[in-house]
Amino acid sequence: MKKLSVLNPYDQSVIEEFEFYSQEKIHEIFEESYLFFKNHKYLKKQKRIEILKKFKELLIREKTRLVDQAIAEGGKPRVHTEIEIERGISGVDGVITALETLSGKEIPMNLSRSSEGKYAYTHYEPRGLCLALSAFNHPFNLAIHQVLPCVAAGAPVIIKPSLATPRSSLSVIELLRESGLPKEAAQWILCEDSVVENLVSDPRIASLNFIGSSKVGWKLRSKVNPGATVTLEHGGVAPLIIDETSDWKTLLPQVIMGCFYHAGQVCVSTQKIFVNDSIYNEFKKEFLSAVQLIQSGDPSATQTLVGPLIRKSAIERVDAWVKEAISMGATLLCGGKKESEMVYAPTVVESVPNQARLASEEVFGPVVTLESYQDFEEVIQKVNDLPYAFQSAVLTKHIDRMKIAMERIKAQTLLFNEHTAFRVDWMPFGGYQDSGLGLGGFDHAIKDQSIEKLIIF
Repeated sequence: MKKLSVLNPYDQSVIEEFEFYSQEKIHEIFEESYLFFKNHKYLKKQKRIEILKKFKELLIREKTRLVDQAIAEGGKPRVHTEIEIERGISGVDGVITALETLSGKEIPMNLSRSSEGKYAYTHYEPRGLCLALSAFNHPFNLAIHQVLPCVAAGAPVIIKPSLATPRSSLSVIELLRESGLPKEAAQWILCEDSVVENLVSDPRIASLNFIGSSKVGWKLRSKVNPGATVTLEHGGVAPLIIDETSDWKTLLPQVIMGCFYHAGQVCVSTQKIFVNDSIYNEFKKEFLSAVQLIQSGDPSATQTLVGPLIRKSAIERVDAWVKEAISMGATLLCGGKKESEMVYAPTVVESVPNQARLASEEVFGPVVTLESYQDFEEVIQKVNDLPYAFQSAVLTKHIDRMKIAMERIKAQTLLFNEHTAFRVDWMPFGGYQDSGLGLGGFDHAIKDQSIEKLIIF
């Protein structure tokens, strides 16, 4: 049987080896979970809540191990990995609250002759088997967001992790079983990415939850069985507009975080910054000074902000995009080189031509572009010309510009005086256009895994 070697992205050492699942084993897992739902073996709401509460207790018990293994396989710096695990633990409470408050509604009757004497209401039932395809950049918290809403809804789930970071999601499944969740209700599979295309077309799947690149996401959506629901979380370039009225000096630490958190390997990482020309030179000077103070390197060190990229092909791609932009006329302001085999220096580039990939495609690395602007409405048009609509931000104190931005900027989420990577786990999260389809967040996710059934009597 072919094996997967999981590498530490910083030093490329082998952390663990797994055997890929055979087609027969995957089929068996799908059948187990499908029959679990078909035969109405899903758990009552009270039992689901009991299991989730026990699960949180086990997460607290295993917190140190979960942090260490996520750093080892994912390369996210320690300070941010600890935050990720804390988010996941507190997220269990968010799922429980969303489940406890999930309710249908009364549908008015007695409004016509045919509805006289009738009553109607809706309630939520599990939709069916969910296939969750996860990503590497938040391996623990993404598993929480993809698996726990299914558990809460009573829908069985099968998660296929990123091949770079399988252990964190496996730990989630193992701890759920230890909490009393039946095996068939949440399962884990390991297969090569080439196998996934065949999996998504399986008629037993009622929903697909995908986190990853837009190229792969849209392709998989086209192969999903008719009738299945699809949620796609892709990414974008998360543009940031800074005007001359903003308190940008105070907000600079947040801006730096939004750009370089997890080496830019975040779907809402700021990649494009537009600065009003009256403050552009001053901002550039202060921004570059701050970027050059960023500690990069070993993710296990507490002072590290920028760790390694996830794989060698990623660092080669990032370097190629930066070099391409420079060859087309862009100016390199700092970085633009590998600091080690797997760590790319925090990089800032200005005057990037529109035809360069760095100008309009998601780099998913520690690279930011700077551009000055004069007219606020014209820079909004530049933002809207991008093929993405996920999270964008504006730094301003100008109330009229805030209103204009709210009305005109194309984004699922628009933030003011905050970085583009801001998120709390209970808020709606997702994008449209090339950024994806549907929304995450516990309330939305539980409803996605449910059917709102209408009862009339």
